[in-house]
Amino acid sequence: MNNTPKDGPLPSLNFLAGEHSGPEWQEPMDVDAGRLLDRLLTRLQLADDAALAQRLQVTPPIIKMIREEKLAVSPLVMLRWAHVTTGIAFDELRALAQGGKDGA
Repeated sequence: MNNTPKDGPLPSLNFLAGEHSGPEWQEPMDVDAGRLLDRLLTRLQLADDAALAQRLQVTPPIIKMIREEKLAVSPLVMLRWAHVTTGIAFDELRALAQGGKDGA
């Protein structure tokens, strides 16, 4: 049985394999995924989760599942994913996710 998606193999996830290896990527962190998604909407001036999904290069159901906590994403993966797809600096993303910039 072939498990390859219709559109071909999954895109490379090299960004999860340590492209970023500085100490800031290794610190334990508490990231609120829903808060980060909300703040990314504002920071990127996007209208809705569908636009955010497109920017983060996933389907809208992935965003919905993360929001509903049906899909757990580790804090480090969440921040790396957002960094790679948006170009926003790691420190800014961490501040957004932890209640720093753009609100408490």
